[in-house]
Amino acid sequence: MRDVGTPERGQHGDTLELESAPDMGISRVRNITQHPIDRYRARNQISAIQHTAGEQFAENWHNAAKGQRTVGSYAERTQGGEDSGQHPHVAHNSNEVARALEALDHVGAECSGVVIHVCGLGESAGGWARANNRPRYEGLVTLRLALNVLARHFGLVHLRGI
Repeated sequence: MRDVGTPERGQHGDTLELESAPDMGISRVRNITQHPIDRYRARNQISAIQHTAGEQFAENWHNAAKGQRTVGSYAERTQGGEDSGQHPHVAHNSNEVARALEALDHVGAECSGVVIHVCGLGESAGGWARANNRPRYEGLVTLRLALNVLARHFGLVHLRGI
């Protein structure tokens, strides 16, 4: 038995890898370019070091958002008062938040949006460009520049050229 998906699924341009489980008698296709950063690497649109920097930022970003979440508060309900600015039902890991913010500070305000959009949220660089009223090609160009800065920030490279 083979599960390779529909012909329509094959038109998305993802890199697929055929896995087989002989003990179970099946073969299936696994998408190895699930995230945009993986697709850009598979297409050689970014370097291996840029890909590693993007993955490292994504890990920091997702770890910063992790925390204990509750559906509601068991505290006594009160009226009035000001919001403390922190969501009462989410406990953030302050070290991870600091790492993500430090990385974004190194990238700078001009490029941090594309890093969040692609590495943090898993959206395309072209989508970031469109949302910011820029030509589509600027998304990938800006992402490459930002990933170069991240690679230096994370200590992946020590030279100017990547």
